[in-house]
Parts: sequence; C-alpha cells; structure tokens
Amino acid sequence: MLRWRTPSLRTRFALGLAAVLLPFLLAATVGQFYLLPRLVGPLEEIVYEITEEMRPVAVLETALLNARHAGDNYLIQGNPAAREAFERSSRRVEDAFEAASPERFHAEGEREILRAARAEWEPARRLAEAILRLPDRAGNATERDLVAAADRALYAAKQSGRNQARRSDG
Repeated sequence: MLRWRTPSLRTRFALGLAAVLLPFLLAATVGQFYLLPRLVGPLEEIVYEITEEMRPVAVLETALLNARHAGDNYLIQGNPAAREAFERSSRRVEDAFEAASPERFHAEGEREILRAARAEWEPARRLAEAILRLPDRAGNATERDLVAAADRALYAAKQSGRNQARRSDG
C-alpha cells in the first residue's frame, strides 16, 4: 500500500505561512498598482488646479508688499528714485490684478476677494502717491498722517483677501 509521507513541521509551517500571506500580498499588489493610482490621480489634478489658480494671487500679494516698501524707502532714505520704484511697483500691482482677474475664478467668494483687494488698493495707491509728492519728507505733520493712512490702507488691501477667504471658507 502506498503511503504519503507526512510533511515535516517546518514544511507545514512554511505552507501555512504562505497560505496566510498570499492573500495579503495579492491585496497589496492590487492596491499598489491599480487602486492607488485611481485614488491619487484626481487629487493630483485638484492640487495642480489650485496651485495654478493661486499663482496669480501670490504674485499680487508680493506686488502689494513691494509697492508698500517703495513708499517706505522714500520716507526712510529720501531718495527720489523711490518715486520711480513706486511707479514700477504700482504698474506691477495693476498687471497682477489683471492676471488675477475675477473671471479666472469659479467661485463667487474668490471673485469677491479680488474685488475687495482691488477696492482697498485704490485709496492706498492714492495715499502713497501723495506721500511721494511731498517736497520735504522729514518732520512734516501731513507726512505722518499720510504715512499712517497709507500703511493702514496697504495693510488692509493685503488683509482683505485673507479675511474674505476665511469668511468664504467658513
């Protein structure tokens, strides 16, 4: 009579371990090469879209900060070249507003953020231009009032977008 040899304990342990791990390895392989790309692909598209949408806004914020620094440099150093620097910065801000036009955004809240920032920029620009037209920048009470108002207006232009974003997110 033929009799099968009984496998050793080591062989039975290895076969049992393989039987337990095989479904796990199969699930991990399917997840890695099929499910993960299907889950991550749409997320990558969303991140790309948001990044591309926010790039003009970041450029706008940088341009607003640079415009503020041009006026500050005139007040600190008294260099008349700061007037030209402010004009260049002002043109960059206007170009950045054009690049980040409200029509570019899908949500009404995002469009409102840009409209609010534009509305805050106009008085800040006029105040900065008034400061740069002052003949004597030192010790002038008008200058101090204009500087304080311009700083508040430029800060408000920068912050209005952030505050609007918080309201639209909430």
